[in-house]
Amino acid sequence: MSAVQAPVTPSFRLDGRRALVTGAGRGLGFAAACALAQA
Repeated sequence: MSAVQAPVTPSFRLDGRRALVTGAGRGLGFAAACALAQA
């Protein structure tokens, strides 16, 4: 089984902000969590 590659998202800043993503194990939740982690 190979690792899942997260999609690259456009640049945006979240300095001083927090996010809570539920259902981040797969699908849209996973993509949202990866995008927020990169930001």
